[in-house]
Amino acid sequence: MTTLVIVVLRSVAATCLVKNKATMLFINLPDLEAAINYWRTQSPSKGDALELCPEVSALAKPYAALILQGSKRLSIDLLDANAQLAWSAYMNHLNEAKNG
Repeated sequence: MTTLVIVVLRSVAATCLVKNKATMLFINLPDLEAAINYWRTQSPSKGDALELCPEVSALAKPYAALILQGSKRLSIDLLDANAQLAWSAYMNHLNEAKNG
């Protein structure tokens, strides 16, 4: 049985619909910024050194790479395990908020 894959553009991020479940293939800069800001509100910086929470720290690395390279998006496959977890949790939050 073949799975039907439809690619849809949502802002600049590509989304892949597989069996009625949306999975992003790319993260654009504004979406990555939104994820970082979400995690900053969930777990603000702490201590005298203003230490970032693990999620912000993980997402800051690909964010910096996008800025330095002048890119507008990156493949989700390029995220390390911690960044993928932070991104997935953020997307789950958005889906829950959208679906009530």
